[in-house]
Amino acid sequence: MPAALHPVSDPTRVSRYLTTTLAVLMPLEFAIWHLTRYHLKTAVLISIAGLLPWIVMARGLWRGIRSTYVTSTLWIAPYLAYGVMEMLANPRDRTFAIGLVVLSMATFLAITQYLRLSRATPRAPN
Repeated sequence: MPAALHPVSDPTRVSRYLTTTLAVLMPLEFAIWHLTRYHLKTAVLISIAGLLPWIVMARGLWRGIRSTYVTSTLWIAPYLAYGVMEMLANPRDRTFAIGLVVLSMATFLAITQYLRLSRATPRAPN
């Protein structure tokens, strides 16, 4: 396969795949954490509330629509805040909370990287 057609040779495509993978893992970890933490009905309601924004944005993330990626950076903040709060206040669930904080930061950084790489015109250095 020629280098120009190989998916690994395109940093924008690799960044988009990484971002999409992290955007799936972060809410999934949130849902699994709450399924182990609460009764089933409560956990399902909390998980649906946590997954709903990402389900709505899934189509745009999958297609690589830049405005969806910009919007998704705003949806990471509640995960980060919740993870930090639980990490400090709840020692029993600290492992899940640390995982949520790490995944939310990694997702934010991956989204930022994708947005920088997929910019239409590169900016000139100052």
